[in-house]
Amino acid sequence: MIELLSEFHFLRPWWLVAMLPAAALIYLLARRDTDRTRWQQAVDVELLPHLLEGLSERGQRMALIALITTWTLAVTALAGPVWERLPQPVEKRSDGLVVVLDLSLSMYAEDVVPSRLVRARHKIADVLKMRKEGFTAVVVYAGDAHAVTPLTDDSKTIMNLLPALSPSMMPELGSHAPEALELARTLLRRGGHEQGRTLLITDEVTDWRAVGDGASREFPVAILGVGTEQGAPIPLRFADRPGHLKDDNGVIAIPRLNTASLQRAADAAYGRYATITITDDDLEYLLSTPLDAFQEDTVTVDREFDIWADQGHWLAVLLLPAALWAFRRGVMVVALVFILAGAPSAHAGFWDDLWLRRDQQAHAALEAGDPEQAAALFEREDWRGTALYRGEHYGHAAETFAHIQAIEGHYNLGNSLARAGELQGAIAAYAQTLELDSDHEDAIFNRALVESLLRESSRSQDQSGTQDDTRGSSAESDQSQSASGNQEQQDDPAQSEQEQDAQAKEQQQQQREASDPRDEQQAEKSKQELQLADAELEERRQALEQWLERVPDDPGGLLRRKFRHETQQRYREGRSRRNQEKIW
Repeated sequence: MIELLSEFHFLRPWWLVAMLPAAALIYLLARRDTDRTRWQQAVDVELLPHLLEGLSERGQRMALIALITTWTLAVTALAGPVWERLPQPVEKRSDGLVVVLDLSLSMYAEDVVPSRLVRARHKIADVLKMRKEGFTAVVVYAGDAHAVTPLTDDSKTIMNLLPALSPSMMPELGSHAPEALELARTLLRRGGHEQGRTLLITDEVTDWRAVGDGASREFPVAILGVGTEQGAPIPLRFADRPGHLKDDNGVIAIPRLNTASLQRAADAAYGRYATITITDDDLEYLLSTPLDAFQEDTVTVDREFDIWADQGHWLAVLLLPAALWAFRRGVMVVALVFILAGAPSAHAGFWDDLWLRRDQQAHAALEAGDPEQAAALFEREDWRGTALYRGEHYGHAAETFAHIQAIEGHYNLGNSLARAGELQGAIAAYAQTLELDSDHEDAIFNRALVESLLRESSRSQDQSGTQDDTRGSSAESDQSQSASGNQEQQDDPAQSEQEQDAQAKEQQQQQREASDPRDEQQAEKSKQELQLADAELEERRQALEQWLERVPDDPGGLLRRKFRHETQQRYREGRSRRNQEKIW
């Protein structure tokens, strides 16, 4: 008992402030009883009810006491009284799915609109929308296989990566599905899954028997065929060239969908096969591929959470009689009408705080295209800086990122300073990033780009200053000559007006003859060069802005470098390049 009392506290103690109205009612009730006692001492008992109307009504006093009791119980329940922590069982699904996407060149074929690749990416998005629970991973392959994401329940991350997936990012050409399927099973086992499905999205398998190697009823492989049996040529737009891909004999390659081979491969891998459709029927059929019946689909985990067991619900039970009486009297109906009538004029932030955390409100504002509101709501520095950056408040974003002493903090600080025009500060921020991570390729590229812009800016300023000095010297020379002429005229009071006019005309003629047309041409040429330099600087600045806008939104470059690094590492381990008969 002593331990329980020592642990007793309130989860939401600020609700206790609402006890003040109850205290005021108690004070009024005590004051009323005091006044009644005084009158009883001065007035006869039989006469008192006729003189003091209402004080003798016992019902009003009891109603006031009931109101105070109900109010106290409700406020105490809302404050969240707690005194113990209990283990809470958690049941999570062990359903794991690995989506294996074929990124060979044949996926560029356009026999399905708009292309096999685009339709396959749309299907993966549909898979993510259909899966409400479980973990999903994505593997891509061409000549070799690479994991895009490990098993995760964060479908939004996978959705953001889908538009970047294309055959152009693969370091090896070809189509080798068995290696990708083996990687999928490895991801499932590493994630602690004793069973899991693999969905292979492809237009062809070169060896249907190899697809079944390693498959089992615990790890079946379902296959979604993309394309048509008539096939279509592969356009060379991905290589910025006209025409279509040809084989070694100079014949246009036309990859066709071989449904019979894919069906045999699915049967060998204990899975199902379906050809792509515009509805979700194909996915519903494939994702329901049966697993081992002796395995459980859920796993129960007992954990000791760092949360307290709220006991306020027991007090809510005591409020039921008061709630029934209030409904009978119509009090609850009046209160509900009053609350709903006042809801539109209520403070929006307070209303939102009742249902969403501040970071959830900020994320919703950021998704809705309101980065200013998101920046005001985010509490974490990195999230607030990201919102300010997206809202093009680069100076404030730089101030926010300056407080983050981490690799990404310095890197984002450099991007913000570069967008704000502070190139020197941006270079220093990129340098700090490279001190922590010397292989940060984006920081290396950005620093080189900003340094080149800074050099161009300095060169343009130097040219502008030289030309301004030249023009200033010429003007000073002309002014000195004119001043000397005027001084000579003032020194000779004997000259007549005609002589002065003649001398002025002669001086103007000399100045016109002395002006060299080549100097004017040189000045005009310098002016044009300066304008061209300014235009080039502005073009480079705009190019930098466009590039920086593309960096956080285009993960294709990061994935491409990741795949290339993994392929090179396999080469160093002794794995040689395969001799493919077909590169598509």
